[in-house]
Amino acid sequence: MDAEPTTATLNGNATVSGTYYVLIKDASGIYTGNYSLTLTKPLGPQAADPNGDDGELLSGATHIGTITLGDIDRYTVNLTTGNPYNLVVTDTSGGNLYPYIALYRPDGTLFASTSGPTTAVLTNTAPVSGTFYVVIRDASFYYTGSYSLLLTK
Repeated sequence: MDAEPTTATLNGNATVSGTYYVLIKDASGIYTGNYSLTLTKPLGPQAADPNGDDGELLSGATHIGTITLGDIDRYTVNLTTGNPYNLVVTDTSGGNLYPYIALYRPDGTLFASTSGPTTAVLTNTAPVSGTFYVVIRDASFYYTGSYSLLLTK
């Protein structure tokens, strides 16, 4: 059976510490095929992105990244209480990528998120000082493409 690639997502918070298991199967239970699995968490150590789409964001430096099917890219940024910041992610591939950007506080709670058909912008002042986490993906987890990410503060 030929089919377009599809994605499934699971988002949530662990209620207790420990080892969790993920079971992956075809929804109908009769088809076989290859798949990829991505785990992204706002806090703590994370494996390096195989495409190099990660690291610390510095003000004024544009990062170029790529979103593959189901991909999630994570960056860090140091912000200071009360200081303004702007985060702008823009589809540079001219394709179907619908950029989504989320900013997580140093404690891992979601602070702000947005998406847009070609550009997504987060503008605010930092509520606390520390290392924040920036997550970039396609809003639907389905489309792919290249993007630019710019921080100004």
